[in-house]
Amino acid sequence: MSSTVEAKHKSFQHSVEAWQPMIVRAFQQASSQVSAYFHYSSMMELIQRYQHTLAQQSAHWEAAPRRWFQFQGLLYAMKKVEELLKSAWAGSSQTWTMHYLEDAWFREFAALCEEHSAIVHDPQAQGSRQLIHERLWSDAHPFIFDWALIYRLLWDNLEPGVFDEAAEVAFLEEQLRRADRAPVFEQRAMVAITYFYLKEDKDEAIWAMLRRAVEAGKQVHLADYLVYVADFMQREQWVRALTWLRQLSAFPVALLVGETVTLCQYWQTFADKYDLHDEYLAYLRQWLPWSDDYYQEQLLHMGQYEQWVEWQLHKRCYPADVERRQWKMVEKAAPHLLLPIYHQAIAGLIRLKQRKAYQEATKLMKKLRTLYRKQKKQDQWQRYLVHLTTRFARLRALQEEMRKGQLIN
Repeated sequence: MSSTVEAKHKSFQHSVEAWQPMIVRAFQQASSQVSAYFHYSSMMELIQRYQHTLAQQSAHWEAAPRRWFQFQGLLYAMKKVEELLKSAWAGSSQTWTMHYLEDAWFREFAALCEEHSAIVHDPQAQGSRQLIHERLWSDAHPFIFDWALIYRLLWDNLEPGVFDEAAEVAFLEEQLRRADRAPVFEQRAMVAITYFYLKEDKDEAIWAMLRRAVEAGKQVHLADYLVYVADFMQREQWVRALTWLRQLSAFPVALLVGETVTLCQYWQTFADKYDLHDEYLAYLRQWLPWSDDYYQEQLLHMGQYEQWVEWQLHKRCYPADVERRQWKMVEKAAPHLLLPIYHQAIAGLIRLKQRKAYQEATKLMKKLRTLYRKQKKQDQWQRYLVHLTTRFARLRALQEEMRKGQLIN
């Protein structure tokens, strides 16, 4: 390589300002060669052409700036693809492209973290920070990629002093005070500032901030904060994790299904670890019906079989709808409690007044008869059968099915 070309390469690789035009041109060039963005294969071709161009442009650079250049190029691609996804296409193509880019980003980020000097000292990190800032604070539309996570990971892997942390916190606090912007920017500011407050152990300030938001009727997504409960658990900071879990569980917010599942999973861990089963059960009741599976399991774990049966009756479950393992557990511990479930299911099938429903009801009656016999309650079974045949004497098809099942003569 000539000295002139080599000098040009060196100037480019260390000039962050020169990167952005190169990245933009590379994406425009790749885009011009793709005719239909809504096809997965076309979008993948675009991304691969784009990555190939970036790799060629930085092939002779030093390792650290080359990594940052390609890393920043991925961030730009995610931004542009997000715009295309919002405007042009959806479905499986969106999902596959999203996963591909996210995986590529995390691989590049992991590689940067492994190179001890890359994340710590390189000024090229500033360009990535600016691009992430642009996504968070200039676009009010819902994101496809998790830019808040990307933001947190970048800050979390920098040594103090690389970026101005005090200036960042001041900026975020200003975003929280502003009333002239869309609510989504305040939500993002709360999520972002939580990271910095946690570093200074300002947990109370975080909860106060969230309480003010909830009381003001503003939207708070618990999933943005439950990630820290997981972090504390991973670091075995159990008391802090439990305190956070209690705080978040007490917020009167509308939960998404995924948030409820996460809360249930975390509470299950602490219920077992600290014998908090009553507290866990109270929250499970509060989160019904989304906590249904966990609620049933906890009732059985605590031996509250009557409440378990009451819940099945409330849902109007048929015996076949109940998980077999749970059914067997109650049948072994308190078989008499299962009788009302059979009674309700049989009555519901008969009310349908259909031959097929009568056949299903007959099958359940035979199982019910067996259950009565096992408990040596044949007299109660006979009274129930007489009541049934008398009440529905005019339903000839039902009577026929019961005779076929040898329930009556």
